[in-house]
Amino acid sequence: MIAAHTTVSVKRGTVIGEYGDELDSDEVVKTGLAASILEAPVRGTRPVTGRTDTPRTYVLRMWRRFELRQDDRIVDERTGSEYVVTTLAPTTRFVGLGSTRAELQRVT
Repeated sequence: MIAAHTTVSVKRGTVIGEYGDELDSDEVVKTGLAASILEAPVRGTRPVTGRTDTPRTYVLRMWRRFELRQDDRIVDERTGSEYVVTTLAPTTRFVGLGSTRAELQRVT
């Protein structure tokens, strides 16, 4: 069982900006979800582009099942930090409560 240390809101969707470009919508689809957001271990890779920075990823776990989608935005209600869902983990429990797991990248 995971220990939730914050609550999160989930934002979803896009809108067309005044110049015809696609922008993230700030439509909140769910608030108050108990969750845990932890920094993932750094992965050692060799970037092809020659970049020297290491992107930080985070792991989201929610004890309650919630249908997250790739590119949803997660807002940590305690800190105000915003993340984007990059990878969804498959649900491993078919009976009972199960949990929602995803890999995130911080955007603010």
